[in-house]
Amino acid sequence: MQNRLVPIWRWRRGYINHQIPFDHFKIVQLPFYHTSPLSPSSSQPTHPKKNLSHLPKMPAILEDPSTRNPPPKAHTDAAPTLTARKTTLPKFSSVPMTLYPITGGPQTVPKDLIKFLHEEFSAEILRGGTYPMMEPMALDQFAGYWFGTFAVVAILDDEGEGLREGRDWKSICMGTFYTKPNYPGRCSHVCNGGFLTTTAARGKGVGQAMGEAYLEFAPRLGYTYSVFNLVFANNPASIRIWEKLGFSVIGRVPKAARLANSEDLVDALIFGRELGN
Repeated sequence: MQNRLVPIWRWRRGYINHQIPFDHFKIVQLPFYHTSPLSPSSSQPTHPKKNLSHLPKMPAILEDPSTRNPPPKAHTDAAPTLTARKTTLPKFSSVPMTLYPITGGPQTVPKDLIKFLHEEFSAEILRGGTYPMMEPMALDQFAGYWFGTFAVVAILDDEGEGLREGRDWKSICMGTFYTKPNYPGRCSHVCNGGFLTTTAARGKGVGQAMGEAYLEFAPRLGYTYSVFNLVFANNPASIRIWEKLGFSVIGRVPKAARLANSEDLVDALIFGRELGN
């Protein structure tokens, strides 16, 4: 360790009106310890360690599993209370549409239905006007993404056959949506949802019906507030649905998206609404 003297300025006396004559300073010599950053720690000057035991300890992780405000019920806990919701689509068919809640994960959904919805979702992503993804997901990734927490599938189901393998999903599947926490941990009682109306069912009122089902199921899952993070400003059909269902714009992200249906960057609206009222 090298010990050398380095000059520093030190006050001899105070100053008035910031006018400091030069002769009021003097140069003193203080020791300066110079060590290489690669030197071993033993070469550093020793200083007495301060006792910090009285200070509060910070958590090692951002999320604390203990909280006085319990998180929403797990979808599996709420499963026994959730039943299929029946409605009609006057714009499309007199056949009743049934919205089936999915609470057991993708393994409880017919594989051919997942394949059909994956194809529909991939086509929607490639159209580039509603979702932020650039490329479609793999089939397994989509299954977990869409059905991993809670989802609903809407089908025309006059006979009440339900969700089983081998049905003509292209003819009877109207759409689907998922519900999941928008934030982790202490904010997990705030949810969001993703919606997909199948190509053959566009403009038939399916989106409105799924939005109504979303507002019924979400509070029963324990959520108290809903946020939709990216509703693009050039999607008037979606905006009309959420405004009609009581959502309001709580934020706006200017020029948030590069969409295939616009030459200019498009703003994203953030919609929000309290649930259960």
